[in-house]
Amino acid sequence: MSEYLGLSGVTKFIGYRPIVKNINFQLTPGELGILTGANGAGKTTLLRIVARITPASTGTITGVESKQIAYLGHRPMIYAALTCYENLAFFAQFYSTINPDAILSTLTTVGLAKQRLMRAGQLSRGMQQRLALGRIVLSNTRLVLMDEPFTGLDSAGISWLTQLLATFQAKGRILLVVSHELSYLSGLSYRHLHLDQGKLMMDRQVHE
Repeated sequence: MSEYLGLSGVTKFIGYRPIVKNINFQLTPGELGILTGANGAGKTTLLRIVARITPASTGTITGVESKQIAYLGHRPMIYAALTCYENLAFFAQFYSTINPDAILSTLTTVGLAKQRLMRAGQLSRGMQQRLALGRIVLSNTRLVLMDEPFTGLDSAGISWLTQLLATFQAKGRILLVVSHELSYLSGLSYRHLHLDQGKLMMDRQVHE
């Protein structure tokens, strides 16, 4: 199993218009890459390319295999009619055999143990985001991709997610996260990857 994520010359065209242009960087175990940029800079497109959802026009992605990737997009992608427990049990089958103890432990980790039998459609937006993040916790994949994961979380949830990212780093997971709120990353070390009109204009290490 490859223990890194590498992008080399990754470019994406829509028609004749380049959305991301010649992107090159590498992330190793325990590294957190924070992808920033204005609306339309290509952040979500790049994340979807790394997730193997959208194919690159040119360039290569090496390292972590697709089966070792967990992706959280803009939408929580939960099933409103299923309970919190049933949602995680459904997604667990894509990663491994269903382990009731692991599911209950994950619900505790994301702060939804008391709501485990509540239908997901009855949860607040912040709780739905916690449930979606539960899929990432449960998957235990090598690479974690998140697009604006702080959306919908209150101050307690933001602090909790920051600590969760630190836990993922400590466990050696590779993380690439789109976020415009760098103030939420207090106490974390991360690579700041800034896109401007599809080009990687900044790649620097930050120690908060």
